[in-house]
Amino acid sequence: QLIKRDLIITPKYIYLIGREKVKKGPEKGKIKEVLKKKLEIPSVKSISLSTRQDDFFILHETDHDTLLESVFKTEFISLLCKRYEEMTKNKLGLNFADTLQLRVKKEGWGGGGTRTITFLRGQGDIAQLKPGGKTLTISVGEGLPKTSKPARKEMPKNRGHRPPPNRPAPSPPG
Repeated sequence: QLIKRDLIITPKYIYLIGREKVKKGPEKGKIKEVLKKKLEIPSVKSISLSTRQDDFFILHETDHDTLLESVFKTEFISLLCKRYEEMTKNKLGLNFADTLQLRVKKEGWGGGGTRTITFLRGQGDIAQLKPGGKTLTISVGEGLPKTSKPARKEMPKNRGHRPPPNRPAPSPPG
């Protein structure tokens, strides 16, 4: 189930902030921000990612894992690796594969165990999700090859100068 959350990284922690509707009291019916998870950076054991251009990644923790999607995946993981190394003096493990395992937290009577996430070659840049049993299949286009380098975009020569509008000026008020 996809749920929109805010993902925040500080020098020592990762926070997941969710939103919930207040059920009682004077704030009833209002949407409030709620801390869903506070994770110490050294408690992340490794990160798993696909080889494709999707925005998904798995944070592997001691007892269970967290599957996240972020358009800032590269920036988040780069900063997390830097903070992890500053705190532990070790490098954070990155696992790249198109079939990933996700350990699910045991909650109530159900849950627990392992789920499989499979990434397939699809069409376009937007990931298509297809859940089925204990497997989630994510289809997404190829993306750039891993040997590609960042390229600088050419700035327009006119440097922000726009031609004047092609309409008459508005009449004065009054």
